[in-house]
Amino acid sequence: MPMLFFALFFSLLIAFLGFLGLSDRIQLLVDLPRGFSYFIFSFRIPLILLGMIAFLFAVYEGIPVLPKVFLAIYLLLFGYMFFVGYILQPYLMYPSKQYGARYVSIDNTRAQLSPEESCLVYFSPEGAAVAFPISWVTRTRIVGISLEGKEFVMTYCILAHLGRVYFSQVEGKKIKFRVLNQLENNLVLFDENSQQLIEHIYGVFARSRKALEQAPCIVMPFQSFQALYPYGMVYFNPPGKGIWDKIVRNSLNRILHKAGGHLDSSNSDAAYPTIGYIDQRIPSKELVYGIHIANQAIAFTLEYIRSQGDCVFDTLGNQSFTLKYFPEHKFVDVFEGDVPDVDAKGFLVDGHKAERIPHANQVVWLIWSHFYPHTELRS
Repeated sequence: MPMLFFALFFSLLIAFLGFLGLSDRIQLLVDLPRGFSYFIFSFRIPLILLGMIAFLFAVYEGIPVLPKVFLAIYLLLFGYMFFVGYILQPYLMYPSKQYGARYVSIDNTRAQLSPEESCLVYFSPEGAAVAFPISWVTRTRIVGISLEGKEFVMTYCILAHLGRVYFSQVEGKKIKFRVLNQLENNLVLFDENSQQLIEHIYGVFARSRKALEQAPCIVMPFQSFQALYPYGMVYFNPPGKGIWDKIVRNSLNRILHKAGGHLDSSNSDAAYPTIGYIDQRIPSKELVYGIHIANQAIAFTLEYIRSQGDCVFDTLGNQSFTLKYFPEHKFVDVFEGDVPDVDAKGFLVDGHKAERIPHANQVVWLIWSHFYPHTELRS
């Protein structure tokens, strides 16, 4: 009997640790240090094995001697916490589409997308363009594509409203991206090959702080993408007929867009109460354009860029850059140097292409100011 009760306690403890450290929703009630989640993730494989061994032993020994009600409660508690913490979050909730994503032409999406649908857009240096409708990438968060001999992934954090493009290799080693959870209202990814965590807003491996190679991406309406890149490709992931897909999408829609939801500008609070609205220089949910260079950060509001004639020249560290708003296409892009005459496709008047700078395009101010607390602001 002592071994039985130890197995019951030990298995529930391991399930609870996974639920506490790796589940999203528990953060609505408990604010634990980021390091705790990192610790549980690092040891989750041995924890899973030990938890399953203890669970099987407890069930085997408990069936003949334990009351059926007690055993049923134990099975429900262990099963729920273990499944949500160790299996649901990293493998089922947000299935990665790094491989096998479907892309179609613009003509095949017009019937399903409104002209004003916001899209994350990537342009290759050679001129290819791919749009990722935000309502379609919200479900997967990670979408891979191969263009002109290079593989990359579009990643999207729904709470920060932040798209990041990462190339799929670092120092010759391939990264297999997966979503883990969110911490402090920002996406945490992991590399299934190396089992390293990735902090999305910083674009670095959590432990080593080694940076991933990034490429620029911007947010623009679907109609602008059509006008600029009529032969561009579109990531195709409309709502499916499956029950699980509908449940997840409806849940995300309530969290983000319902009255008082996370992206409702009238609601100043974060979706998860693990961060507060500390920097109140502008409304918490205002979308800004954030740039981080050499441990310095700066953010610009669209109102400020427009007040400067739709073009701003600035510097950060030793890097000079130009922010250009294209009113006819309703998007902002960032380029190296002083290039006020750059066009919407990134071309200069002499026909050369300007160098684009990776940045946070339309990121929620509440999230940006939390992770970059010393950011400058132009508003």
